[in-house]
Amino acid sequence: MRSYIVIQRYPASLIKELIGDNIVLNGHNISLCDVRMKNLIRSCRCVVCERSADYFNLEYHGKFGEYSKPHLNAYTSHGHMLTMDHIVPKSSNGPTTLDNAQTMCERCNKLKKSRIISPKELLKEITISKRKKKAKASEGKRTLALLGAGSIPSDIRHVYKTAAALLLYGRQMPPDKMAKLIETFRNQCVSPTGDVITERD
Repeated sequence: MRSYIVIQRYPASLIKELIGDNIVLNGHNISLCDVRMKNLIRSCRCVVCERSADYFNLEYHGKFGEYSKPHLNAYTSHGHMLTMDHIVPKSSNGPTTLDNAQTMCERCNKLKKSRIISPKELLKEITISKRKKKAKASEGKRTLALLGAGSIPSDIRHVYKTAAALLLYGRQMPPDKMAKLIETFRNQCVSPTGDVITERD
């Protein structure tokens, strides 16, 4: 989780003023020479989701307190930081140069991981993942609605209740709790005689 102390917020139009090697903001000398800033000046839009910078923060890392040097970070209207991504990852010996840099919001960058993948392919992955999550959530809500309406026989309601919990909250659970719930679900689906419990006609 980020821990930044904001000194001053500036509108996205500040990008037009970022000219030369340095700029003085709020009494702080900000360098514009590093690759991250040069890439940000070149493009303030995520190459995947196409969200643009809505504002800049002059801030420093709260972790290091007064010893941290203030710098500029750009954020989208959703509050996601725009980061510099290595097209060829550093783990694959990709250089930290402007030719190997592209702008990504922190969410898309996190999903890209240390892979060589085009923005178009990554966007396709994200779209498919969102559809799957939406389908799971819809199924979980439908199951809960059936439980509330009494449409599921009482002797197997516990099975559906556990399934709904897995669908709706599974991804938010700690791995050990998730594994325990899955095991409970499996046990609930099998009767003492070994028969699989199914919904009545």
